Amino acid sequence: SALSNVTGGDGSKKPSDAMMKNKKPNEDIYDADPNRFLHGARLSVFACLLCLVKTQENAFFMAREEIIVKALIGVSKHHSSTSHSRSMAILAHLTRHPKNSHQLVFKYTSLLPMLQGATASHDKEARRYAFCALQNLSMDKSCRAPIAHSPKIIWSLTERCKAKGGVGDNDETRMAAMATLQNLSDEPANLIQFTIVRDCIGTIIQIAREDVVKCEKTDLTSFMAKNTLVTLSHWFRKIATSGSERMGNGANRAALGNMACIPVDRQYDTLGRVSPVGGSNGSPGGTRTQMLLYNARLAPTIYDQWS
Repeated sequence: SALSNVTGGDGSKKPSDAMMKNKKPNEDIYDADPNRFLHGARLSVFACLLCLVKTQENAFFMAREEIIVKALIGVSKHHSSTSHSRSMAILAHLTRHPKNSHQLVFKYTSLLPMLQGATASHDKEARRYAFCALQNLSMDKSCRAPIAHSPKIIWSLTERCKAKGGVGDNDETRMAAMATLQNLSDEPANLIQFTIVRDCIGTIIQIAREDVVKCEKTDLTSFMAKNTLVTLSHWFRKIATSGSERMGNGANRAALGNMACIPVDRQYDTLGRVSPVGGSNGSPGGTRTQMLLYNARLAPTIYDQWS
């Protein structure tokens, strides 16, 4: 309750009139409570949760405590609060456990919009945690489509990839954003999302060519961009091949449609003899070979998250 107090949601206390009256401009209402003991309690709770969540077993159970996760999501929305980065750090650590991804994405529907908003936070640590959390969640194949179809997440990842690699925050967040795009590209349902976001594929191509333009050794970010383009081109080719096969089968059926002039009550075999309808060749045009469409099998990006 110390975390969710005065957030105004999920059964927590709402700000009083005195707090609203004494609120300074650009001051977050979450930190406007005059009770200094409450702020001290919050610091202790955040420190305790951050310590506990770094253990694999604790992270698994904490992700299933609805009151804790919802409180952390609510606090993370207060970008101007000093508690913003602390709650983002705890949520990012929750996503490190592979079995938490599906739970977090599908049970807590406000998580993905919150992470998208946090990618534009003024706090560089909060931004880094947001992109790392998205990268971890995109490792789960069942979560890739919901992440890519969440409003403005692909756009936010693209905008971060556009930022030139600099020192500290830029390098790490850019790499995490590119890794997330690489994981999301492994889901064929996300192909349209990559194409409708402006400059998304163009940005990936630009990153993939950075080593060639700069005449440098290929770094990890550039390598992931190349891998993303290969995966996207695979899905484009798969769609084109499938469409070509369907068009070819349609043309064959049209060509064989001339056999419609044969009476429906009889059919000729290869020797010109009349055979009764109802056998394997009973349909006009003969039997139709089954069209085989093979699903792509691409290995996802896997790493030891708890090493």
